[in-house]
Amino acid sequence: MDFSELKGKATEFFSNLKTKISDFVAENKILSIIISAMAVLIILCIILIAIVAGKKKNKVPDIPAMALEISTPQVIPNGPELPRSYNLYRESEEEWSEEDGRQWFTTPTEKEISSLSTANENMVNDIIEAAP
Repeated sequence: MDFSELKGKATEFFSNLKTKISDFVAENKILSIIISAMAVLIILCIILIAIVAGKKKNKVPDIPAMALEISTPQVIPNGPELPRSYNLYRESEEEWSEEDGRQWFTTPTEKEISSLSTANENMVNDIIEAAP
């Protein structure tokens, strides 16, 4: 199939299409006017959407660049003084000494143990009740 055959088939197709459209317009004038008006309206809407979409608003305002100059050296402001017993860091030992144990460990009372036990039992009951 060469180019002349393809050109002949395309010409024949479009001439048949033109004949069919002209016959349709002659038989259905009102319907053809409505279809043409809708096609024009759709094309105008597409053009309008393309124009509106092409206009992008600059959301970030253009702010001129300003050179910052530091005239004085930066100084950390004074804060509250730390007490002598406050350690910024320390090397932790593997286990507490007797003195650390007496200072930091508090033996729980019977009331604290019972409230902790009740809270644990409530959590277990909630989990068991939710199980299928």
